[in-house]
Amino acid sequence: MATVQLRNPSEGRDYCDRKKASGKTSMAAMRCLKRRLSDIVYRHMVNDAVRAMTAPGGTPGNVYRVQRGRLTSPHQRFGQVTSRTRHHLATTGLLTAS
Repeated sequence: MATVQLRNPSEGRDYCDRKKASGKTSMAAMRCLKRRLSDIVYRHMVNDAVRAMTAPGGTPGNVYRVQRGRLTSPHQRFGQVTSRTRHHLATTGLLTAS
């Protein structure tokens, strides 16, 4: 994407030219442009996922949230045993001491 944006006059090319004018090398300016583009794509992916989960017809019962820039579930992953699940199993009699 970055290479294509540098071929023609575009917002990406203007951004890269500004970075070069501020003293960055060509490769460093290209790296900055790549990072900027990846941030934009990631932000769109997260926003689309949140919109799909909260829209009518989204998966019921699954509530996702954005935490530290990542889309996460508030629930433990299936099959993950923690002290909390061990305690729950022991109090319900489903876990026996071996």
